[in-house]
Amino acid sequence: MDTRRYRRIRGFILRTLVHALWWEVILRLPLLRALRSDPLPRWQRRAREFRTLAVDLGGVLIKLGQYLSTRVDVLPEAIVDELSGLRDEVPPEDFDKVLERIEEAYGRPPGEIFAAIERHPLGAASLAQVHSVRLRPELLQQDGAPSEEAPSETAPSETTQPSAAVIKVLRPRIEILVETDLAAVSLAVRWLKRWKAIARRADLEAMAEEFAATTRRELDLRLEASNTEHFRDAFADDPRVEVPEILSGFTTRSTLIESNVAFLPAQREPLLAAGIDPAEVAQTLFQLYLEQLFRHDLIHADPHPGNLFLRPLPTAQERAAGRQAFQPGEEVPKVDQREFRVVFIDFGMMTTIPPHLRDSLRRYALGLIQRDPAQVVRALSDAGLLLPGADLESLEEAVAVILDRIWGVDIGKLNTAALDAAPSLMKEFGSLLLETPVQAPVDLLFTGRAMELLLGLTTSLDPRFDPWRAARPYAKILGDGGLVEGLSRRSRQLARFPLEVIDLVSDARAGRLTVRTRPDAASRRRQQRLEARLESLRWLVAGSALLVSGALMRSLGSGGEALFGTLALGLGTLLLIVGLLR
Repeated sequence: MDTRRYRRIRGFILRTLVHALWWEVILRLPLLRALRSDPLPRWQRRAREFRTLAVDLGGVLIKLGQYLSTRVDVLPEAIVDELSGLRDEVPPEDFDKVLERIEEAYGRPPGEIFAAIERHPLGAASLAQVHSVRLRPELLQQDGAPSEEAPSETAPSETTQPSAAVIKVLRPRIEILVETDLAAVSLAVRWLKRWKAIARRADLEAMAEEFAATTRRELDLRLEASNTEHFRDAFADDPRVEVPEILSGFTTRSTLIESNVAFLPAQREPLLAAGIDPAEVAQTLFQLYLEQLFRHDLIHADPHPGNLFLRPLPTAQERAAGRQAFQPGEEVPKVDQREFRVVFIDFGMMTTIPPHLRDSLRRYALGLIQRDPAQVVRALSDAGLLLPGADLESLEEAVAVILDRIWGVDIGKLNTAALDAAPSLMKEFGSLLLETPVQAPVDLLFTGRAMELLLGLTTSLDPRFDPWRAARPYAKILGDGGLVEGLSRRSRQLARFPLEVIDLVSDARAGRLTVRTRPDAASRRRQQRLEARLESLRWLVAGSALLVSGALMRSLGSGGEALFGTLALGLGTLLLIVGLLR
């Protein structure tokens, strides 16, 4: 582990936690709120400090910052602007060190493999960087299996052209940097566990372990090659999708060679310049991710502009003039309504949805589309997100209110709508939402992360994109499957019904029948508020009693009695303040 790096990250985490505790917890208390400054400039400064640290250190910090920089649907614009530079500010690794890493992976000098390799990388990411290469022609006829590491299971490509290839290389010492960052994450988890409000709601250690395991898997590019082929097979018949060709004979743990597909990034300006409608791109991306989720049971979990390209297709006139295709990096003339293909790259974070989560995710999505809060909550519970003890009835009521507030809102306005609704929602359901015990499985976390990134990306492409309307065609597909399952479940219930009636009658005759009732959600919240006020009243009564006693002892006594009176006055004042704050 890099101890100097660890200390720097630990210091930043500690300062951030102290900042949050002081400004967002202590100074939110009554009587102290007047001392609280505007939070946006403060968190903007924290974001700027994080960006500086991430650029300097790289590793997992870059990935975290890039993820946050895409959340324009949730984070304020000022914070996103501070972090957005991380998409372009990742400094490339020294080229000589990259060559050393390639030679270490293949067991021979790069000159024996490549006729040419571009010094300046096409892209530099947090864990790896990509260089344009031209393979020696004689090697393309061989399996080319490296001498020291086993290749992936994919077959060599016959269609890949050596002039259009790229090599992805893990950064030197990246394994040490990742282990250092994961140790810092583990430290942050140990600190957060001391906050009971967080510790009782989620198993932070399990989440950190799952995150660490997933991050370490990204450090094996053979797994990425396998994921790429899996994704290609899933969308083999979809003309909207393109996936780079993998040269499996040149795939090792730390290197991967594939065809160059660096076309237009998924950003408004370059798309508009080529005549591609960003709104249509947003619609297509959203549809493709719904199909990943509900038809293919897999998710490309890192959809940001660096991992999604748009391949412009020639128009009929251009094809008639001899233009068959555009090459990566080539300038594309602007025309009206140019067609395109979506090119996916970087499958290091592809998640396969396990069977036990597939049905829950389908029912959750169907519940959202159909505005059925009961189905949403049941799906979350069946997925394992809600731990035993969660108040499902109250959660249904909260979800119903939330769906009413955000239904039909354009994706670009979701952030504003959420901020406007947050005060009333926290006033009505704050205690419920903060006390609900949750635990997100890692597959669900990465699926949720992918959809969150997708919402941010579609927002940047089309602020008026309506996800509700785009999802409606899938309601029938999901509903048909849910209908079959529902009928099957209902038939099983009917088969058990006579036996349950017999048991009920038997218990009634034997005197074992009991009836239990519980208050509704509103009554429980009123009871919780009453209990909180009674607890506050106890502090106030105790403080008042000490103030009266202290005042009497000071006025009637002398010496030791006056001293005890002073102490009683001080303690009584402290108890009164605590009671008022509670």
